[in-house]
Amino acid sequence: MRDRLIRVAVAGPLAAATILLSACTTTPRSPQLTKVPRSTQGAAAMLVRIGDSMRDSGDPQGAITLYRTANRRDPRYAVSLIHMGEAFNMLGDAPQAEAAFGAAAVLAPYNTEAERGLAIALLREGRVNEALPLLQHLDGRAPDADLLLAEGTALDMTGRSREAQAVYRRALKIAPADARLHGNLSLSLALVGDLPDALHEMALAIDAPEPDAREAANAVMVLTLAGQRQQAEARGRDTVGAAETEILIARAESARGAPDAIGRARALGMIQGS
Repeated sequence: MRDRLIRVAVAGPLAAATILLSACTTTPRSPQLTKVPRSTQGAAAMLVRIGDSMRDSGDPQGAITLYRTANRRDPRYAVSLIHMGEAFNMLGDAPQAEAAFGAAAVLAPYNTEAERGLAIALLREGRVNEALPLLQHLDGRAPDADLLLAEGTALDMTGRSREAQAVYRRALKIAPADARLHGNLSLSLALVGDLPDALHEMALAIDAPEPDAREAANAVMVLTLAGQRQQAEARGRDTVGAAETEILIARAESARGAPDAIGRARALGMIQGS
């Protein structure tokens, strides 16, 4: 279970982060990016507004050029760095996003947008132990479904699946039809052996009003963890393709043989280190 931290289908902790971050990831499906008030004065603010228009019309790379120019005009204007980080996240460039959000956090300590962006970027880089405290800090101030999705992902990636499930369930009270939350909760439940509930949550993810294509990978792994290999193979062939299905099934089969939730999470590539 925008981004990508976020769980994508590659080896190691970033694989889990991309599948789980259907986003942080995870990344919101329709990011509610910061708007600069038109009343804001100064050349830097004007450049950021123009960059926002480019970003919103589908040109984040062009927007980054303007945000950089704005930052050169006024190096202490944190908004240009925050928007730059958001654009880098749109491009999937976590290291550059981390650098931009980190610089913004220095200029504007306790700025929620800067801290959130930094946490998501760290999570996408697989730096879970750095991301999780930030996410939990933000949870205590202004939680929303996307933030809780990322926090739950980080908890799963550190083997704390029961805590992750509680976070996902809190998020589902905010966004009950969110496919990403149901999918992440499904995989997390499967990790601790709650297979009937895991299958139920996966069905809710697949049938959500606004489905997320990345839940197809989660479904293959959950079905395999539940001992339904044939169903996993059939669904995988129809969704992610035969080659990717075999990779996901092999990972999940290895996890099935692990003695506990932490071992299963490690076998799935969700936990860093030994």
